[in-house]
Amino acid sequence: VRGLATCEQETLLADLVSYTVDADELYPLREFHVIALAQLADWLSKSAHRSAGIAHWVGACRQRLEAVTAEAPKKPTDFRRKATLRCPCSHCAELSAFLANPNEAVGRFKKHQDVRKHIEDNIHAAQSDVTCTTDRTSSPQTLVCTKTTKSFEAALALYHADLDRLQQVRDIETSLK
Repeated sequence: VRGLATCEQETLLADLVSYTVDADELYPLREFHVIALAQLADWLSKSAHRSAGIAHWVGACRQRLEAVTAEAPKKPTDFRRKATLRCPCSHCAELSAFLANPNEAVGRFKKHQDVRKHIEDNIHAAQSDVTCTTDRTSSPQTLVCTKTTKSFEAALALYHADLDRLQQVRDIETSLK
């Protein structure tokens, strides 16, 4: 970017920006564009050269960040959790019913070890918002599944990080004017 801008290769710079902005899978917004812009921020603010390609790049990043921060994640209002289990067995059907239940925060599965492991493995495979512990006071032991809000918390942390990224990109955009 610096080389193309310094050499006033505006067409090549515009092509580079268009390609990288459109190739999300290769050049993700957070892990590529925002980091690259942050590394160039000081140079951009001091550079006498004003590039339409760079302005387009910064503007595209700002617009995408505005889109992903337009609405904050919403905290779950009940205890329903994602229930996309692949296994059709009766134990997983019981787990699915627990996950879909909006009023039940804790599920107890008094099962033999192989079944408890199967249930726990399916919870992890489905990336459900559930933590598991084993109550060893009875035989068979009981798998205790507690619904969490870890997906919401991760989404909220990403949202706040994106707000910070958005401010950073806005500051860069302001420095270009």
